[in-house]
Amino acid sequence: MELLMDKIVIRRQGEISPMIQMMREQGLRVGILHSGGPAPGGNHLIAAAAKPFLDNGIEVVGFRAGFNFLEQRAKNEISFEELVEKHVKNITHSVASKSLDQNGLIIGTSRANPGKDIKSPEDLNNPQKTETIEKILDVFQELRIGALITLGGDDTLKTANYFQAISQSRRRKDANQTFQGVVHAPKTIDKDYKGIDFTYGFFTAVEIASKLVRNLHDDAEATDTWHVVELMGRDAGWITGAASVSGRATTTLIPEQFGDIVDLAEIAEKLVREVILPREAEKKAYGVICLAEGLGEKLPKETVEGVGEDLHGHVKLADVRLGLRLTDILKEKYKEITGRSLSTKPHSIGYEIRQAEPVVYDKLLCFQLGLGAFRLIESGRFGEMVSLKDGWDLYGIKFDQLIDPATLKVQKQLVDLNGDFFAMIQALQRHFPTA
Repeated sequence: MELLMDKIVIRRQGEISPMIQMMREQGLRVGILHSGGPAPGGNHLIAAAAKPFLDNGIEVVGFRAGFNFLEQRAKNEISFEELVEKHVKNITHSVASKSLDQNGLIIGTSRANPGKDIKSPEDLNNPQKTETIEKILDVFQELRIGALITLGGDDTLKTANYFQAISQSRRRKDANQTFQGVVHAPKTIDKDYKGIDFTYGFFTAVEIASKLVRNLHDDAEATDTWHVVELMGRDAGWITGAASVSGRATTTLIPEQFGDIVDLAEIAEKLVREVILPREAEKKAYGVICLAEGLGEKLPKETVEGVGEDLHGHVKLADVRLGLRLTDILKEKYKEITGRSLSTKPHSIGYEIRQAEPVVYDKLLCFQLGLGAFRLIESGRFGEMVSLKDGWDLYGIKFDQLIDPATLKVQKQLVDLNGDFFAMIQALQRHFPTA
């Protein structure tokens, strides 16, 4: 189903919207927070969003470490004074400008999840399950926060939707509520969002990962080694596919190729028989196998026993050590089939690509998304995600277009195995048979 996207209005220079006028008169501020893993370009988005508010006399604050300290305040684990003094950052013109020269996210991030007890639409009306969010909204009231901009992936958008729904319910009951609503900017280097072609940080991540994969390709050729490279991508294979093709990997394994359960022994046997041995017949006893970390979520539960979960209930993929597991099994299968030893080495590419200097495309994308977040709030359009269409034109998409109404989960944009991107991978590599 095609998403409904509404063009964001660009006002004439100097024109003040009713929303901006109201926020200025009531002394309301804008809050910005980043949740989930970092991605290159976040500071550029924050700076671009903050500047027009500051130019209009509206203060902007950043909440450090996502929802973490807000949640601690909601649970009375820290005082209001400690929250303000240590964990609320004033984003001035100077702070915004200086942030463009540093890669580390100026407000930090975390995976704190104040909506973890909400699992269904009915839960949004359950005071026990919404208590933490209600108390954070009380904090916003104390801080005179009139609008919130969230930067994050699907879990953050899901949480933003909870805040939007609950805050609007409060406004209907109490006209004195000053918090107007939430606007979301899509962040995930995995590029698995519906509603936008490319999320910021994706091309930077692929650029760096591609160079590392290419280095391993050259090392493999020089040493007759098979390098097994695990890359980021919990649900989707966009980074793994793009980096492996650009880096001249031999074959690629992404979550979309497999069903609900992944058998590493079966994968290893197919790799030996259909990738490694045919390469040897061509006198190429080397190669690079790229696989997305998300395959780790498809392993049988008994094989990942003891691996913990994050605050959103996802398996901690870094602890699965998927690449190492496959490397060990690959050696065993090769020995079993050929009677010979196979030179293999596992690698994991992840944290190295999350806070790198963004490439120009990601900088411009972040600038535009930040301005789009301002313009949505300026127009009083809350409960929307900012997006781009037709090149650089700004659009907004209502949360309910992106979220399953029955589960409240965000819809994913996965690699289409019948699409042109996957066809490119197949055309340029020795293709691993799809399960």
